[in-house]
Amino acid sequence: MDPVSAVGVAAAAIQFLDASVKAYNAYKEICDSSWSSTARNKQLEDNIRAARGLWPSIAASNSQRSTDPVSELRARCASKADKLLEVLEYVRGQRKKINRLQATVRARKKSKLIEQLHTALKEDRATLDHIVNQKLLPQIDHLTVLQTREFANQDSRTQQLISELVQQRNAQQASNAAIQDKLDGLQRDINDGHISFTDQINNFHRNVQCYFDEAEQLRRREELLKSLYFPEIDLRRNSIKAPASDTLDCLFSSSDHIGARSRWPSFRQWLREDTSMYWISGKAGSGKSTLMAHIVEDTRTLQDLAVWKNGDDLEILSFFFWRAGSDLQKNIRGLLRSLLYQLCRLKLSISDAVSSRLSSPPGMFPIWTELDLLGHITEAIKAAQSTRFCIFIDGLDEFQDPNDGLNSLIDNLNRLQDLGNVKVCVSSRPELALVNRLHGLKQLRLQDLNKDDISKFVHQSFLKRNLSDDDRDRLVEEVVRRAEGVFLWASLVTHSLIRGLQAHDDPDMMQARLDLLPTDMNKLFEQMLSNVDEVHRESLALYVQLMMLKAEDNRIGIVTGIPIVAMLQLRDPINSYEEFANECERKVIQIESRSAGLLQSSVEAGLEQETIINDQPCFNPKLPQKPQQLNRRPCDTNHQHSKILDYHAQRMEWIHRSAFEFFSGLNEQKPQLLKPSFTRKELLRRISESLVSYIGAAPDLNQKDVIDVCTIVSMWYDDNPTEASAVLDELYFTCLQLSLDEIGDSGNDTVIQPAFAVYGRELLFWNACAFAHQWSYILSRAYRISIETTPDFAILMLLLFMIDLAMCFVITDESFIQLINTLAEFALQQKAKKYEVGNATHMRFDPELRWNGHGHGHGNFDDHVSWKEPISSESTTAMAILPCIVGVYTYVQWKTSPRPELPKSLIALIEMTDLYMPVKLKSERIYVQISATDWIKMINQRITKVTFDAYTVAASVSNPIRVVCVPSIKLDGLVDTSERAIETPPEGVLATQKLTRLVFLDLSLATSDKIVSLLGFGGGDDTFRVRIHLNLNRQQRGEVCEMILQEIGSETSGLNEAQRVIAATCVREGLLND
Repeated sequence: MDPVSAVGVAAAAIQFLDASVKAYNAYKEICDSSWSSTARNKQLEDNIRAARGLWPSIAASNSQRSTDPVSELRARCASKADKLLEVLEYVRGQRKKINRLQATVRARKKSKLIEQLHTALKEDRATLDHIVNQKLLPQIDHLTVLQTREFANQDSRTQQLISELVQQRNAQQASNAAIQDKLDGLQRDINDGHISFTDQINNFHRNVQCYFDEAEQLRRREELLKSLYFPEIDLRRNSIKAPASDTLDCLFSSSDHIGARSRWPSFRQWLREDTSMYWISGKAGSGKSTLMAHIVEDTRTLQDLAVWKNGDDLEILSFFFWRAGSDLQKNIRGLLRSLLYQLCRLKLSISDAVSSRLSSPPGMFPIWTELDLLGHITEAIKAAQSTRFCIFIDGLDEFQDPNDGLNSLIDNLNRLQDLGNVKVCVSSRPELALVNRLHGLKQLRLQDLNKDDISKFVHQSFLKRNLSDDDRDRLVEEVVRRAEGVFLWASLVTHSLIRGLQAHDDPDMMQARLDLLPTDMNKLFEQMLSNVDEVHRESLALYVQLMMLKAEDNRIGIVTGIPIVAMLQLRDPINSYEEFANECERKVIQIESRSAGLLQSSVEAGLEQETIINDQPCFNPKLPQKPQQLNRRPCDTNHQHSKILDYHAQRMEWIHRSAFEFFSGLNEQKPQLLKPSFTRKELLRRISESLVSYIGAAPDLNQKDVIDVCTIVSMWYDDNPTEASAVLDELYFTCLQLSLDEIGDSGNDTVIQPAFAVYGRELLFWNACAFAHQWSYILSRAYRISIETTPDFAILMLLLFMIDLAMCFVITDESFIQLINTLAEFALQQKAKKYEVGNATHMRFDPELRWNGHGHGHGNFDDHVSWKEPISSESTTAMAILPCIVGVYTYVQWKTSPRPELPKSLIALIEMTDLYMPVKLKSERIYVQISATDWIKMINQRITKVTFDAYTVAASVSNPIRVVCVPSIKLDGLVDTSERAIETPPEGVLATQKLTRLVFLDLSLATSDKIVSLLGFGGGDDTFRVRIHLNLNRQQRGEVCEMILQEIGSETSGLNEAQRVIAATCVREGLLND
């Protein structure tokens, strides 16, 4: 092939590779980012489409079947790039829509293949660049190439690519010439004594180091923000409805600091001048949260604060406590994490300062404590003396702390104010504890501010009603007077009056209706409740019971979902999606009308629409007599099931916290007003049965629904284990019939996929039971786990999940301990079949075993291991999990008391497989490992230490230390003792040999004990891992090297001559040259 055509072929391949790598980069941004990824998903889609658009030209040139090196390399590159795009499309869900959870599972399962393809493409890209720039372009006359016949024979795209490469080459040559001129000038300066050459080199190194420092700094900033962020950080503020039009403006009126002073200390004056704390208090329902959100977002707040900042920078921070939310939404730690998160986002200098003060290793951040957070916030604000900070904190009365944390909270806020460049505005109800702490502050009583706004709201509500001006003005005046600043009361009363107008009440009847409505909120609620039609009381009682269950355990919010409410009130089964969607629509209307407006429905979050439906859905609130047959299949996105997904995202909610408080005390104070529809146990049973039926019938399973059923059943299991077990059995058979697409399949992962396809559905069920602590039930159904078809990997995965839970929840239940031992025995039995006498075994080694933990994320592993496995064994998945179990168990041993013992069956399994665990050693040629049993023993011997630190391990080993010698540093996956390519063969002996084997060397116990004396611990709370490391100085490296070399040369090493040469070379390079 002539040079011009070769350049064209290479250029097309380079362009296709670059487009593919761009798609990979977009995929990595999505995986690594904690922010909303809508834009990034679009970018990934565009990049894949762009790369696919270049494929025809590559395919066309491939069809020429040229055998020159460029074409062959181009063909290999194109194949790899096409495979990468295919995998990225699979992860993204190109051919069928998938939800975020499925995308995450797919990304994890494909991560290793994606990284391998990306690395290979980068190497091929570099090779193509070298061929083009060093071999092909120098053969072309750059001045005349565009006029040659060979150039004219290329298509327009190729001509453009060649032109661009030639232009780049010319630009590079011009740049090189300019650099050479500078070097020549520099040499002249040096020769003339004008400048030191050393100074020039130092400047160059400083510039390069500065570049790398900036890249590391950006990474640390991103990691810091991820560690501080929590999903509910802005949830409360974002859920607050905007105020009615033209309301709350009087807070910023021009007369605020004059005429309003008699009613409250001027808020605008405080914004402009004061640095003390300001307190906005108000009765329940007066609109405090609405006002605080309005203040934070109103531009007039910034305008007034601009006077106070006096030329400095200004930043506004905010936090909204929420009693109905997660723990971080109602405690000090959530407040402080949110404030530090906002500070780090607003000021890069603050983010960098916080990162520099952390003692965690690179990429690791601590578990944030209240003391740490407050310290970092204080130091950050101190350092930013040219910046003023105004902090708005809503709902101090919604703050909850079992240890009288209110005083600590206010003390912390006062300390921040004492820094001089901070002022704080808080809001709360005037509760006694808060009045005692805040009574001396400047204060706005919201009921004093609300009069005009309530008047505007009521007036606007009556505007288009059939009322004379006089009657309307009279009603508005009366409502405003009786409301006493409580916006919620005014809103509820106004809606009651409007219902009277709709019933054609005359003005006298309207006045009578108003006179009958009490001004006290609880009495108003009581009257509204008494007005509910008797036939609707049972429905209302059910709604309230469901809301109270959710308040009892925030994890089971699904019980307030519209579809579950509909299921609970079905009289007969429904067998179509359309009919059930209509039932949900009716339920939304009934919830508001039958609760007298005290409950409403709201959308929590939309679900991405999937493609799995049940061909014959049956929404039945009762369990069938026998396991029902599901008919789940893919469907098009326009199917009628999509309407149900909309309702699945809707939940009942109180119109206000005060309504929840009213119903919370109702049973004790006036139980006759609302009698429960069911006993607690009966209600939980009915919910459980309805949920199981809904999961089988509804489209697009949400995996959390399975966990929710198990959690709800656990709340009544002990009262009636027989009936509860029947519900879980039905859930089990339902899970068995789910599509793999619904539970997150493993794609084409050759290690996981075969076992996952068989057992993935059951694993989903058992993990859900374990998450709900259903130990007794799992034990009672253990025979299902021990059956012949259950792969050992699945048993070990379940065991890992159990130990992971033990670490998080300090579980000491006897049933749990018995279950751990039972699972370990099952795993041993399954594995033992493969290790029966007569089955030959061989060593297997993985230099970078990766396992992404599940559950709470502590079951992660990313290190080297080795083990023995039968040659006939096809799957190594179980051995990818066993090291994780050992690693997590050692951490559990450290963190819990009493310490759980590792089951004897699991120890036997470890010994049977000859599992060896990693020792951290900075080397690319050798890996040092300790037997898993010795690893556990060493951790136990150091269990009395309070913290992990770099201290010596005082222990001896029962098994020899293993050294794995690796002739190639390009190991990229699971390998055994089969032949591997040598990257750099040892000089002389193996210079002509292209293939060799890994060398495994088990040291003598005497040498092993000497090396053990040099080991230390590492890891800690921020890593959820215990590590044993071998940190050696230069002298120690030489001593260890000499010891191992003696072992290699001894007759007892079991190595042949070639293996000794390889091992000796690797040990020298690994210990003396790394």
